[in-house]
Amino acid sequence: MLFSEVLLEQGIDVFLPIPLDEVLEILDKQIPKINIEGGVLRVDSVNRGSLGNVWELTVKFFENSSTTAGTGLPIAQITLQTYKDGQVMFSVPPRVKVLKDQGIEFDEKGKLYGVLIFSLLNYFQERKYINLPGKLPLA
Repeated sequence: MLFSEVLLEQGIDVFLPIPLDEVLEILDKQIPKINIEGGVLRVDSVNRGSLGNVWELTVKFFENSSTTAGTGLPIAQITLQTYKDGQVMFSVPPRVKVLKDQGIEFDEKGKLYGVLIFSLLNYFQERKYINLPGKLPLA
C-alpha cells in the first residue's frame, strides 16, 4: 500500500503560521508547478464560507494547460480555515469520502493526489512552516 493511499483514507490537517492570503498565493503559484506527467494541476474552483474564515478549494487535473476551467478531473479538495491567532489550518479531507460522494473513479490509487499533497507539504517544510522528519517522496 502506498502512503498516498493512507492519505486517501485519513486525509491531513496541518497548521500553517502564515496568513490566509499568503497560503492562497502559495497554492495559486505552486500547484501549477507540480510536475505531473501528461497534464497540469490547477485550483479550479473556490468556495468561501463563514465570512471569509473558511475557504474550500478544488484541485483538478487537466490534460493540457489550455483546457478550460470546469472540465478537469477532480484530484483533491483543500480546506483552509483561519484562526484568531493568525494561523491557517490546511486540511485535505479523506479522498475516499469525496470520491464516494461525487462518484469519481479517476486516480483510484491516489498517485496524483499523493504527488499534490506531498509536493505542498515539502514546500511548506522548505519554508519552515511545518516540521517533517524528511522530504516526502514524490514517486
